[in-house]
Amino acid sequence: MKPEQLQLIAMAVGPVATLIVVLGVLFQNRHVDTRIGDLKEFLRADMRANQSELMVKFAELDNRLSRLEGERRIVQ
Repeated sequence: MKPEQLQLIAMAVGPVATLIVVLGVLFQNRHVDTRIGDLKEFLRADMRANQSELMVKFAELDNRLSRLEGERRIVQ
């Protein structure tokens, strides 16, 4: 092979390798975005469940407080 041909091949391989790397990064980035989206949805579902549990606990505490207040009024 002539040196000019080797030089042309080297010049062609550089941009192609760069394009492959960029496409690989973009492909991986898409998967990361999907995983982040899944994580956010999981966190939202977990927060909704925790909120429901907290509301039940607050209702129980309100009932207990109302009962104690009622008992205290009877005693006084």
